Amino acid sequence: MTYQDFRQRLLRALYDFTEQGGANYVKFSTLAETGGFELRPNWIDRFYQEMELSGEAQVSRHMGPHATWQARIRAAGAATVEEEMERDANWGLPQAAQSPEQPVVSSSAWTGRVTLPEKNRERLVIALRAAEGELDALGAGNAEKAQARAYLVAAAALAEAPDPPADIIWDLIQRANNIAGIAALLVSIVGLFVS
Repeated sequence: MTYQDFRQRLLRALYDFTEQGGANYVKFSTLAETGGFELRPNWIDRFYQEMELSGEAQVSRHMGPHATWQARIRAAGAATVEEEMERDANWGLPQAAQSPEQPVVSSSAWTGRVTLPEKNRERLVIALRAAEGELDALGAGNAEKAQARAYLVAAAALAEAPDPPADIIWDLIQRANNIAGIAALLVSIVGLFVS
């Protein structure tokens, strides 16, 4: 493995954690485990220095081992990953995950090419209705709650329609998610979409 392979896999793993799981900072040890790459302190140092210049990610350093340092992807890094994924669907994935016999749920699902499996439609509607019901318990203002409720109601209505437009439903869920304080309500919904 070269440093460039390490960098690609690290950025891809950061992207996947953020876009699919909503994580903010992730430990390097966790990224290496899920991204299928080894950790080398000199590569982590190099990555840190490159990210200081490029702004693609932010690394939180401390006096402990490099594996316990944390990183998060930034907008420039997410854009880089998405551009590379457009050119190469397997960009940044370990070779084993690229095999056609082993389909991988990739983060392309969060870039607009999403589908909603038929078996998940009913679960999605239930999850959206539950999230809508829990809005009042949040600390957001009334205007934010009303806006989030409108997005969730629209997404649920579309999910109940014949041949639901998954990309529009996902966009509505993302818009609701961007409203302060409701991200926790939508965690169970993320896994219902696949690429």
